[in-house]
Amino acid sequence: MEAAAVNRDESQEMPGSCTCNPDLYYPESLFNYAKVVSFRCPKALFQIDETGAAVRLRPNICLPSLIMDELLMHFVKDGKVDNAFLYLLGQAENISLKCAALHGCDDISDDGLKALFKHNLQSLDISDCSGVTAKTMENLLRCKDSLQHLNIDFCRGIITKEVMQNFNFTNLMSLNVNSIQLLKFETHLVEQFFSQLKNLTSLDMSNQVQVHSTKSLDFLNLVAGQLQSLVLYNCKPKLITDSWNIICSMPRLQHLDVSQEPTGMTFGQPRFLTNVITPQMLSKLAESTPTLRSLDISRHNLGSWDEELADESDPNVYVQSSIPGLKRLRRPLDFIGMWMTRWIDGVPPNEDQRRQRSKHTHVPAEKVAGGLTKDTLLVALEVYTERRRRFSKS
Repeated sequence: MEAAAVNRDESQEMPGSCTCNPDLYYPESLFNYAKVVSFRCPKALFQIDETGAAVRLRPNICLPSLIMDELLMHFVKDGKVDNAFLYLLGQAENISLKCAALHGCDDISDDGLKALFKHNLQSLDISDCSGVTAKTMENLLRCKDSLQHLNIDFCRGIITKEVMQNFNFTNLMSLNVNSIQLLKFETHLVEQFFSQLKNLTSLDMSNQVQVHSTKSLDFLNLVAGQLQSLVLYNCKPKLITDSWNIICSMPRLQHLDVSQEPTGMTFGQPRFLTNVITPQMLSKLAESTPTLRSLDISRHNLGSWDEELADESDPNVYVQSSIPGLKRLRRPLDFIGMWMTRWIDGVPPNEDQRRQRSKHTHVPAEKVAGGLTKDTLLVALEVYTERRRRFSKS
């Protein structure tokens, strides 16, 4: 019996153990084992010089994209990716690469990336890479037929007038241009830019500044019929309110982020924005986008706890909601972000009072990110990992 118990415990610790019968286990697949060896012992795949850098692929080694994509991420995490390593990946004949995630690699440049583009990349993430310029976008046209996902977040010098005119990535489905000020270009260039993106379904245009009062997001009309995800995080509030009718005309929209960030630690700064997104605007959004599943409206005025709309919603048609403006949802959302809103701000500070109030409060979402309860705070910490300033004490 003791021996059986030991075997049972050991089988539960095996990576490929069978959960239905603890006396049996499935061994690791050869594929998973190959990945583990690749990550733990690069010398098995590459010839390593005295500095620990990989200089060439060993003879008779073949790395398919299923392994190489993850191996590249592992090298990035360890800070071992530079131009020399990208040259190696570009010159090796027995390497296949589809997804290149190079976030934060400051030691790579346009030349190194050019070597990498010999692979027909489907996904490229060069966000926050300080050495990348508009030359990379010109070189990337080699992958224009295969590229589906592009993240150039915080690559501020990468988009030029010439790039706007020749952005021929017609198969691109996901684009992240966070902090790249597209509105600084002439309106017809921005419209030409988006008119080329026939298959775009996900767009992140966070941190856009309205450089002139005549600038707007009207160009979103060109992709309104196809967008499923739109992120306008920390954009100037007037840009959002002026484009609200366009947002409400997106029939396939599933995720919308119009949340705001505190502008600083200035004393007396308001905790939430007033009359930017009103209950009436939310009501129109709920009625106009039947596919909406995720919504982030952090730091907006959502109305008080006890505020009621003039017309009561039919409980047989609409979900139960204590938030003015979301009474017109026909089904609960999967997620709602409500960090630092007036609605959350009005929660009684006493824990007992808060618990009592929560019993009579209906938030129409499966997951809620905010400061209402311990659970909603944990969700906020999970989903806002890249927005740390949100948790700073103001």
